[in-house]
Amino acid sequence: MLESKIYNKNNRAKIKKKGGSSYASKDYSNPFFAERRATAVKKDFDWKVRVLTTSTISLVLFMTWFLLYSKAFEIRNINIEGDGQIDKNEIQQIVWNEINYKSFVFSPRSNIIFISKSGLVDQIENKYLFDKLDISRNGLHTVKISYIEKKQSFIWLEDGRYYNADRSGYLISETNQDVANQSGLPIVENKSASKVNNKKIAPGGEYIDFMFALADKFKEYPDFMVQEYIISDAPNMVNAKLVDGPEVYFSMNTDTKKQLDKLAIIKNEKLKDNFKTVLYIDVSVGDSVYYR
Repeated sequence: MLESKIYNKNNRAKIKKKGGSSYASKDYSNPFFAERRATAVKKDFDWKVRVLTTSTISLVLFMTWFLLYSKAFEIRNINIEGDGQIDKNEIQQIVWNEINYKSFVFSPRSNIIFISKSGLVDQIENKYLFDKLDISRNGLHTVKISYIEKKQSFIWLEDGRYYNADRSGYLISETNQDVANQSGLPIVENKSASKVNNKKIAPGGEYIDFMFALADKFKEYPDFMVQEYIISDAPNMVNAKLVDGPEVYFSMNTDTKKQLDKLAIIKNEKLKDNFKTVLYIDVSVGDSVYYR
């Protein structure tokens, strides 16, 4: 019996040696179960992709809404800093009109992040003229506007409307008759066919230069007070309407002192008390004086 067991054991060893491996050492797999595992892995991957995609889209939509339409970045205040004749309330109204204007639903202008500073500058400078204009964001809800107004040198009157104008002949802002009369600045009425173009006074700068030279010279003749200066279509002529007196015609090609001396002589020696009743006096021609 013992030998039989040994024989069987040895014999079994030989079988292992010849076959290379026993049934117990082989690895058998069912292709059906492998396919099920692959399908499960794929489904798990697809589910994760869908969750990630949905989460990403939701986050993008939320951030878009938050940045564009939430109240977190809504403009609530407009601070304006500047001095001069420009009405700050008018500037503020221009800004609010631009902010509240809805041209495209996906471009909310009331959002401080997406506010168009260049658009605001265009709207404000369309009405006013500045040496400097700065628009900035101040916190999450405030737009700050600071400016330096161009220095006004005279009043320009055209078609019944009064404007503050600078020395170079550009209109700064519109004003009214009462403010113009109280400003102490020379008033120049344009009666010529040339009109303001893009805020630039149409008659050449030489007319404005002569007007200022004439205004300075009038200070040496305290008997005459100028109500306004007039530019017409007459070439090289600037007229001066006197307070309680006639309109006086001056030539840009003749010395201003010589013309004013003739005006003083005709008033004091010829017209005297009738000076206020005269319609006009022309001192522009040589040594002659014409009046009516």
